Amino acid sequence: MSKYSDIEKAFILYKNRRTPTEPVPKGWFTAEEMAKQKNASLREAQRILRDLYADGSVLMQKFRIQSGLRVYPIPHYRFPHTKTNG
Repeated sequence: MSKYSDIEKAFILYKNRRTPTEPVPKGWFTAEEMAKQKNASLREAQRILRDLYADGSVLMQKFRIQSGLRVYPIPHYRFPHTKTNG
């Protein structure tokens, strides 16, 4: 077996590999979804969420989401549960 066939096999395996996506649980939202809901720019929503995250007012977790042909870790946000909001 030549070394070229081993390289070809490695490239085929790499090309055919699939990165698993993660389902996003209910209650999590992206900065883009927040911007659309509040009629704000994406940049403004990202800034607000960054400040809320720094204060501990919002939780952040990255979920792997399919976007086109690639899978990206996309930050999602959720407000922590309290007695007033469930």
